[in-house]
Amino acid sequence: MLNQQFPLGIKTVLDKTGLNSIIEELGFEAVEIKGVNPELRKTTIPFIFPNAENLLFKRLRRRFDFCELIKDEDEFHAQLTLAKWVDSHIYRSNEVAAVSNPLEVLELSGEKTTGFWCGHFGHVYAACANAAGFTARHLGIDSLHTKYEDSTHHGTNEIYSTVFRKWFILDSMHGCIYFKDKIPLNAYEIAAEWLKNKGADIEIYDFKAEQIVVKSHKQTVNDQHESSAYYFFFTAILMDPFYKNGEAYPYRLLFFEDRERKKHIWYQGQGGKTKGKGSYRHGGYAGGFLHTDRLDDFYFDVNTVHIKSRSLNLKEKSLALSFETLTPNFSYFLYKLNDGPWRKFSGRKRWNRKEGGYSYKDGKYNVFSENKPRLNEIKWKLKPGHNSIEVKPVNRLGREGASSCLYFEVR
Repeated sequence: MLNQQFPLGIKTVLDKTGLNSIIEELGFEAVEIKGVNPELRKTTIPFIFPNAENLLFKRLRRRFDFCELIKDEDEFHAQLTLAKWVDSHIYRSNEVAAVSNPLEVLELSGEKTTGFWCGHFGHVYAACANAAGFTARHLGIDSLHTKYEDSTHHGTNEIYSTVFRKWFILDSMHGCIYFKDKIPLNAYEIAAEWLKNKGADIEIYDFKAEQIVVKSHKQTVNDQHESSAYYFFFTAILMDPFYKNGEAYPYRLLFFEDRERKKHIWYQGQGGKTKGKGSYRHGGYAGGFLHTDRLDDFYFDVNTVHIKSRSLNLKEKSLALSFETLTPNFSYFLYKLNDGPWRKFSGRKRWNRKEGGYSYKDGKYNVFSENKPRLNEIKWKLKPGHNSIEVKPVNRLGREGASSCLYFEVR
């Protein structure tokens, strides 16, 4: 399964109308327009992404060898290899330590004096993945059950794939990911399959055994299909896995609660072992939860780019291009025009009198007229025949994001 060419997990519908009108405005006729340039899915939630260059992340990279282990692998297999590494470096026993720092978890695991549970796996994987330049987060999940049934609350991870342009579940503790039609699924998609047909179309891939399995080691209620375990889910708005170790931010949980989930209450605890008293409502209801029913709030795009364009100069037949992205630890864009060499662009340019920008006049800053590029744009002169633009974001750890591109023939 993992040695094939994966398709993009998105609809690559291209907005040709807007680009075609710009091409016509510049005096050309478009013969063919194609490319991959989807609009970005955007969140309205103020997520706080970890600074992968702070001291704790630097210590993590220096102390352990996971970055070296994955340096020659493509993104998808690097993310799986990293999960295997985390699983092999966390010690399990019945004695669970009250430790949250991912560095301490790994160091104590090496001594094998105390063990750790699912939440530790989730925080350690998130720390290592972000330290390696990916964007990953810790998730809390649970099945739909009554207050008299035991909770199957579990800590796991979602990571963003620029190959598929989407988030997907990657469980380092249970060594599994979930596929439908060769696309890895996130928590919402897994739960949707449970509600649709009890998970009949899901394939569970054990990436440690490298085979499809009927069930991983994930606990479920009454031996239901494993997709049932993802009905409720939340993630931390503060996405730094070192959040309890010096970060002074409020710890809020984004809880996805659409019309379906508003019908039910999320219970925690061993409801079947309370002599009829039942278990308790999830602690997040006491104020920790920030509720949303907007899917893009939870599953927004990162490490991707959308190309925006406008006509710039009719005489020069030039476009102005700008690049939109949400890339944690963003450094610069790489772009190339007409299959030329890759060039760097920070997203902002120094003021240049010939190209336009901001001028200071009468005690105010003024923006130059629209026939000159702004500070966040580059100029592109079209020519008869083949024209192309490709661009991708790069973060401060050198990890390249997903490319967007436009190709067209004009006359």
